[in-house]
Amino acid sequence: MPHRKVHRLGEQATAALLADEPWGHLPLTQRPYDGVWGGGVVVGRRDVLLDAPLDPRYRSWGQEDTSWSLALACLHGPGWRGDADLLHLFHPPQPRLTRVWGSEEGRDLYRRYRQARRDPELMRALIQEGREEEVWAPIR
Repeated sequence: MPHRKVHRLGEQATAALLADEPWGHLPLTQRPYDGVWGGGVVVGRRDVLLDAPLDPRYRSWGQEDTSWSLALACLHGPGWRGDADLLHLFHPPQPRLTRVWGSEEGRDLYRRYRQARRDPELMRALIQEGREEEVWAPIR
């Protein structure tokens, strides 16, 4: 993960950045924070990406990035974190249950990833369930 801090830009700062104008003096939507493992990740090997892909069963906001980080760590070891800043561009938020949980389905699936995080066999079975969904057909 090449970044440490996430800077969530507001509408004005995003518009300024996209227009190649100064944006640093404009307000953020929240204070900078350490990025969540799984968000903004670079996977440098195709075999790792195919072995531990982002689960297609996540269809809306919430828990897809942290679940992905659990799968990557379980099957391929701990990740590396750089110290660059990540700029999160403004976009209207998707509907979600709470600020933490996106949907009941996403919460339940994330809990299954948490349970599998130290068991490679269980993690591979969980990933295989996602592969069996029709959305995976093009990358098999």
